[in-house]
Amino acid sequence: MWKNILYSGNHFKSKDKFLKHKFKLINSILLIAIFSSFIISFLFIFIGNNEIQDLVITLELLYGAFNLGLFFFLRHNKNNLDLVIYIGIISLYILQVIIMINIVEDSLREAWYFLTVIVSFFLGGKKLGYAILSLVLITMVVYNFQPFIDTNLTTVESFMPIVLLLLIGLLMNLYETNKENYEYSLKKANRSLQDKIEELNQFNLNLESRVQQEVKKSRQQELKIFEQSKMVAMGEMIGNIAHQWR
Repeated sequence: MWKNILYSGNHFKSKDKFLKHKFKLINSILLIAIFSSFIISFLFIFIGNNEIQDLVITLELLYGAFNLGLFFFLRHNKNNLDLVIYIGIISLYILQVIIMINIVEDSLREAWYFLTVIVSFFLGGKKLGYAILSLVLITMVVYNFQPFIDTNLTTVESFMPIVLLLLIGLLMNLYETNKENYEYSLKKANRSLQDKIEELNQFNLNLESRVQQEVKKSRQQELKIFEQSKMVAMGEMIGNIAHQWR
């Protein structure tokens, strides 16, 4: 039953092993997000700051319910996997924007963006990763240096997350480049292996054809020898008959 939950009720063939593990990973993340949201909202009822208590509880309950909806949406059709990934990452970004604007007392509020960027690269690939990285970078620059909201950040604290975000982007670019190179090498090796297999199959076909031809020639030779032996035997028999007549 637990495996059925993690795989969205789908049954996968052996060739869909990668897709199977991806379903398991996404469903695990969604379940963790759901339970974490409900637990955090429950804890804030007792230990939260009154100024932000209602906001955090509301946001966490809404976020947990939203992820629960994504979980059942994915069970409805396994083709919705990529769409669920995109929606989940964008919703996480929106949640962090709301927290960053309303909870200025949290000095680590921008650090959660790093997790969003890394997750977007791992789950959504290079295209989605760069899109979220660019979006987060623009958000940080605008928020940290705008004059309308007091961010409670010093100049160093304003620049540091941006620098760290650029470093994370550089590291993820190196990771994606190495990943693409590895996938290219693997595909090249697979193509080479397929070519060798085709050559071997062709060689086997040619060998089988040659064997059949040799067998056919051998049979024809045997028939010729058999016919010649018959003629020799008939010649000897006729010679014996003629000798008896004489």
